[in-house]
Amino acid sequence: MKLWFNLLWFALLAKLRGDSTVSLGAHIKHPRNVRLGRGCKIRTGCVIDAPDDACVILGDAVDLNRGVYLGAFGRLEIGDRTSINRNAAIDARGMVTIGKDVLIGPRAHVIAYRHVFASRERPINTQGMQPGNVTIEDDVWIGAGAIVLEGIVIGHGSVVGAGAVVTTSCAPYSILAGVPARVIGSRGMDPAPPPVAP
Repeated sequence: MKLWFNLLWFALLAKLRGDSTVSLGAHIKHPRNVRLGRGCKIRTGCVIDAPDDACVILGDAVDLNRGVYLGAFGRLEIGDRTSINRNAAIDARGMVTIGKDVLIGPRAHVIAYRHVFASRERPINTQGMQPGNVTIEDDVWIGAGAIVLEGIVIGHGSVVGAGAVVTTSCAPYSILAGVPARVIGSRGMDPAPPPVAP
C-alpha cells in the first residue's frame, strides 16, 4: 500500500510542479532521488530505480515509452526532449549523461559497468563489477536493439545503427553500424543530387 501511495504522490507532484505525466502503471523506486523537468511523460511499465545516493535527473519534455528501465546506481542525467522507446534499458552504475534531443530506439541498452573476470580461481559472479561512464551527446539517434558499453562517448549528431554494439567512442556526426560497431559514414555528407528528369 505504501509503494502505491508513494507513486500516487510522486505523480501528483509531477503534474502540479511541471505538467509532467506519470502513469500509475509505472514503478518509481526511491522517488526522492528522481527529478523531473517540465512536461515529462513516464508511461505504463516504466521502472526507475535510484536507491541510496543515486540520482536520476530528467530534463524538460523527456518521454519514456512503455517498459523503459532506468537503473541509476550512480548518476543518470537525461537532457531535454529526449525520447526513449519501448523496453530500452539504461543501467547507470557509474555516470550516464544523455544529451538533448536524443532518440533511443526500442530494446536498446546503455550499460555503464563491466564485470571483473581476471581470476580463474573464482567464479565471475563473485569478482564484482567495475562502474564506468557513458556520454551520449546532443542530437544522437541510437537504433533499435543497439548496445552502448561503458567508457564510451558518442559524439554530437551521431547515428548508431540497429543492433550495433558500440565498444569505442566516436566523433561528432559519425554513422556507426555492426558488431562491434565501426564508423561507416558521416552525417551531412550529401550524396550527389539525383539526376533531373528530361
